[in-house]
Amino acid sequence: LTSEPDALEMLSQPLTFLDASWTVRSASFVESGPLRAVARVTAERAARDRATNTDGAAASESASTETASIEIVLEADANRIEVTCRVRARSVPPIVARVPMRHAIARALVGVPFASSMAAPGPGGSAARHRLYDWIAGTDGERGVAILGGDVGVVRVEPRVLSVESSNVDADGVSVTRFALLPFRQGAKRAGLAAQAAEYATPFVAD
Repeated sequence: LTSEPDALEMLSQPLTFLDASWTVRSASFVESGPLRAVARVTAERAARDRATNTDGAAASESASTETASIEIVLEADANRIEVTCRVRARSVPPIVARVPMRHAIARALVGVPFASSMAAPGPGGSAARHRLYDWIAGTDGERGVAILGGDVGVVRVEPRVLSVESSNVDADGVSVTRFALLPFRQGAKRAGLAAQAAEYATPFVAD
């Protein structure tokens, strides 16, 4: 993940999705045009369903497969990377993406209505849950990476790491979490994060 035009690296480690319990089954470009590309990664993990008798004793056990897909959208004229993570599982993983940042202080900068404020980690650098209104960013005052909300309600803040929590499960048993990553290099205010988040939340649809 880099900022343009200087291709400045913005992450201290690779961005990670889900956790080690998931096995990647496929990775491909489902769109690969000159102006827009969409990469899709699918993953699975084994699960066991346990049925119980009325007295609470285990009656039977069956195996099932939980599935996840991650779509990453890259557009030629866009300065952000859009991510959609769909998970169908009995127990949806609490974290869908972990973003370690190279250019950031221990606290994050979070957008609130008409302003911004600091979001601190928990005691001893532990993860603290912060409500996401429209955007949150890790920054050193100039360079940084912002997460634009989309469907995300909560982000966990650790020193120089932001983790995106899963969205709620819908009526079909699927959790769909949508967010975007936006690198910037001239300060959060000049990056116009509030406007970027509003544009992302309400995409233009042609009639």
